[in-house]
Amino acid sequence: MKKLACILFFVLNFLISNLYNFALCENKVFASTNEYMRVLNSDAYIYQDDTFQTKLFKIPYGYFVCVLENYGDYYKISYGLNENSCPTIIGYIQTQYLTAFSDTPIKPYCIITVTMEYSDILFNDYDKKIPYFNVPKNSTLTYYGEYINENKDVLLYVYYNSKLGYVDKNSIKSFSLPVSPDKIKTSEDEVE
Repeated sequence: MKKLACILFFVLNFLISNLYNFALCENKVFASTNEYMRVLNSDAYIYQDDTFQTKLFKIPYGYFVCVLENYGDYYKISYGLNENSCPTIIGYIQTQYLTAFSDTPIKPYCIITVTMEYSDILFNDYDKKIPYFNVPKNSTLTYYGEYINENKDVLLYVYYNSKLGYVDKNSIKSFSLPVSPDKIKTSEDEVE
């Protein structure tokens, strides 16, 4: 009888906790999609979490994110190739910055390598308060996107030496972002 009471107690506890979690999320859609959506806005930031307090970086115009979950007014997304030189970033983005894309993109992410013009510090944060280490001149870093901080410093969100962080754009050799090879459809394209 004690075993039955214990089992019932744990089952009820489990059900109640799941109902509580469901109630907290009742206004969210929770659809796991794994579809690509396109960024057609120059101010589309990936955020660290769904409170939208901490921006990570801006996604370059015309590129894509992979939608992991749809919450209605925002998405949980991934960005990156999941390789040693380019780990995948998991973050959040507001729906207003994304446009549906029905195909599989040719090149979904604007992941390129950039080279240090001169030695500079890689920071953990965009406020440049928590340094990781010095990045030597001529080092190659993997570029994800840009961040403009309160001081109007343009920082690059990069991956280097097993760390994701921020480096001053002025310390990087001049580079240009490639245009997405996936054609951006206009209203004129749809008329044809």
